[in-house]
Amino acid sequence: MESFLTVFTPTYNRSHTLPRLYESLCQQTRKDFIWIVVDDGSTDHTAALVNTWIKEERCNIQYYFQTNRGKQFAHNRGVELATTELFVCVDSDDYLTPNAVGNIGSKWERCSDTKHVCGILSLRGYPDGSLNGSGFPQGVETTSIYDLYTKHGFSGDTMLVFTLNILRQFPFPEIPGERFINEAIVYNRISKQYTMAILDQILYVGQYLPDGYTHNIVEIMRQNPRGFSLYYKELVLMEKSLLRKWKYAAQYIAFAVHGEEQHMIKNSAFPLLSLLLFPLGLWYYRKKLKSV
Repeated sequence: MESFLTVFTPTYNRSHTLPRLYESLCQQTRKDFIWIVVDDGSTDHTAALVNTWIKEERCNIQYYFQTNRGKQFAHNRGVELATTELFVCVDSDDYLTPNAVGNIGSKWERCSDTKHVCGILSLRGYPDGSLNGSGFPQGVETTSIYDLYTKHGFSGDTMLVFTLNILRQFPFPEIPGERFINEAIVYNRISKQYTMAILDQILYVGQYLPDGYTHNIVEIMRQNPRGFSLYYKELVLMEKSLLRKWKYAAQYIAFAVHGEEQHMIKNSAFPLLSLLLFPLGLWYYRKKLKSV
């Protein structure tokens, strides 16, 4: 049976959470998918664990190891290795509902020919069954990821299923010396040209662990300033609200200062606004980044 979907998992020292994801994949009602695991330099027994599962042959697993570089590098490698039409990232501490692969396949059969649609948006939930977010807007069948939040007022996280060829057109920026970049930078770039079909069901289940990105975002921001300055630089160019545009411009300055970027005003693509808001950006840097 030819697989139509890659379930991709980047992992680093998550042998204690991976079994739940593995079991959820084994329990899928539709089996024509591949699970690609890119191990980003784990020092626990992740390799032995996944290789044991491969021998069990309960689902199609491909395992790859790389030296620790960061999630964006692992994601780009997963996209490079994949061969299926669709691709979805499921983090190593999360899992899927039993009907997730089947519902993705059925939805894609109905909407794959829709103009400018490059994938599917579905809902995420918590282990207790509650919804992560506000729910999708009523009556909206397709939307860009950016418009979902800024135009339709959605809050929370979603599950994003992309066509593989789109992800190959929009790889994650790889910044030397930095191990994290905000995923929204890629989603915003995709949103300029493409929309996503809405699948109003919880297919993805997860929670925020104490050692995960969400709980440690401030320190992550301090350690990866050039990635965040790029993120806010591009947000300024996309944003229509003048107030938010000013806010993002100040945040761009703060991270550019923290990252010791040269010619930050000239290279900002909005030099007059950057110059005007430089004092505010410097204040933000000193209050939010330098003093942490």
